[in-house]
Amino acid sequence: MRCLPLLLVLTGCIEGWSSEASDRDVRLPRGSGVEVIAAGGAQIEHLEWFDLQVDDPAIATAALTDRHTHVRIVGKGEGETLVRIRYMADELVVATHVDPAAIVHLAIEPAGVTTALGAMAPIRATALDTTSTFVDVTAQVAWTLDDPSIARVEGDRVRGMAPGQTTLHASLDGTTAEVTLAVHPE
Repeated sequence: MRCLPLLLVLTGCIEGWSSEASDRDVRLPRGSGVEVIAAGGAQIEHLEWFDLQVDDPAIATAALTDRHTHVRIVGKGEGETLVRIRYMADELVVATHVDPAAIVHLAIEPAGVTTALGAMAPIRATALDTTSTFVDVTAQVAWTLDDPSIARVEGDRVRGMAPGQTTLHASLDGTTAEVTLAVHPE
C-alpha cells in the first residue's frame, strides 16, 4: 500500500497566523485556506485517476491547483467536514475544522486624533477578516494610551485631559493598531 504524504502550507492573507494541524487534521478560520501536497509533491499526471470529495461543501471546498501538485482546501462556513483525496488506489482523508473568520488587519480612524482640552473626539476601530470583510469592532477592542494623563477613552470617543501628545492603541485577538493622539489647549 502506498501512502500519500501530507504537508500543510498556509496560504492567503493571514499574517502571523499558524494552522493547528496534524497529518490528517487541519484547523483554519473561515475564508482562509491551506494547501495539501499529495503524491510526494510530484505532478499528478493522470487526472482521470484523481478524485476529490468534500463531505459538506457548505463548510469547505477543495480543488486541485494549477500546478497539479497541491490540493487547496478553503474554509467556507463554520463546522467540521472531511476532505477525501484519492489518487490511483490511495486515499487520504483530511478532517477539516473551520472556525469563525479571523482578524488579519486592524485600523483606527481617524488616522490621527486631535481634540481640545476637555473636548471629546470620535474614534473607531475597523477590522479586516479572513473573508475580506471590514467589520466595525470599536466596542470589542481593548483601548490603551501610552500616557493616560493626556486623554481618556470613553466608549467610542476620547476626552482631552491635558495638553500634549500620546499614542492610542487598539488590540483585538492578537492584532493591534496605533495612532497619534494630540490634545491642544482650548
